[in-house]
Amino acid sequence: MHDEHPTEPSEPSAESTDQVPAPTEAAVPSAEGGDTSTGPTEPSAEPADENTISDITILPDTVASDDEPGSPLAGGPSSEDGDGPGNVPSELEQARQERDEHREKLLETTAKFENFRKDLRKAEERKQREHHYQVTKDLMNEIVDVIDDLERALAAPEGSGYRRGVELIHKQLLNIIDKHEVTAIEAIGSDFDPNRHEAVQHEPSDAHRDGEVIEEFRRGYMLRDKLLRASMVKVAKA
Repeated sequence: MHDEHPTEPSEPSAESTDQVPAPTEAAVPSAEGGDTSTGPTEPSAEPADENTISDITILPDTVASDDEPGSPLAGGPSSEDGDGPGNVPSELEQARQERDEHREKLLETTAKFENFRKDLRKAEERKQREHHYQVTKDLMNEIVDVIDDLERALAAPEGSGYRRGVELIHKQLLNIIDKHEVTAIEAIGSDFDPNRHEAVQHEPSDAHRDGEVIEEFRRGYMLRDKLLRASMVKVAKA
């Protein structure tokens, strides 16, 4: 006979039930660096099975290859590199600027050198003119003295052979001094000029203006635009 009283379910034993591992506590470093505190750690991720991997959508490869320009992994210099080709325009502009500066300096130096050559040439020409003037002055002073003697001889009576010979000599000497740009100073009738005239006498005169040259004792001469010999004159005094 069977027992009418139902049997009570038995308690599951520890051996028959699955063992569920309790979460372990990992050591967490303290802020003070000494003691460590424990805390729950995340369970490690288990590898996905093949079904899960097959459901993953594969995205297109957007990572730049090593050979593409501009890639950080490329072997050539990038545009951010200061020595790379990205800096070529600025280097070219700097080179052009330096070229223009050197050109300006060259033109300035050339102009200074040309002005120096002109000044040197003018100084040399001026020196030569001064030397030529001094040589000519000494010669002309001797000649004009001879002219003075000839002019006094010309005061002899006209018609004599002596006078005709003197006239020829006088004319030849005038041609010589004219060739050397020596000209006589026209003193009579002009106002007294201390730069050209030497007053050796003053004479009161109502017929002449004050300071007028009324007589010439010795003719004066100019060598080009400079005084060769001053005229000895008499000056009227009002």
